[in-house]
Amino acid sequence: MVPKIDITTLEACIQWAKENDSYIDERLSFKISDKTGIKVTINSKLNNTKDEIPLISIPKKLLITKDIAENELDITADVISKLNKQISNPNAITQLYLSKIRFTNESNEFFKPYLNVLSLNLNQPYFWSLEELDLLKGTDLLIILKSNLIKLFEEWNQLIQLLEIENNEDLTSLTNNSENIIKYIQ
Repeated sequence: MVPKIDITTLEACIQWAKENDSYIDERLSFKISDKTGIKVTINSKLNNTKDEIPLISIPKKLLITKDIAENELDITADVISKLNKQISNPNAITQLYLSKIRFTNESNEFFKPYLNVLSLNLNQPYFWSLEELDLLKGTDLLIILKSNLIKLFEEWNQLIQLLEIENNEDLTSLTNNSENIIKYIQ
């Protein structure tokens, strides 16, 4: 598990963004809260004029896009065509690439300051323990969660197959089985 984000890591990301042509208004302050994570506050009153420049502007070169993902994953036009026909999620490749550079040793050094501020401490049911999920028994939320996990697993499995990525694990027990998926991601 990656440790919680500290102010030094956050400041390094902000500095990286500025060094790469981002604009961040000086009236903004970035803070870290245990409850909400990274938050931004405005230090002074804003004018209500339409001509005022944005408070934050990020150039395209700092965005992790589908084009970057396809290029970095070395996906051919033929495979892209198959993916577009078979995968309904237009962000699937970008999400797969982001996961790869965030959770493997093949990290993209350019994006490292940004990747370092992506929290893994997410307070969402997808990341809850089995004991916490037991509290949802009998609710629509648990039914929806299980259905979504099966869809996410199926999408991931399709991606792995279409991209011909070798997987050394036997994950057949996860197919259409939300309970096993939950146990696996724990």
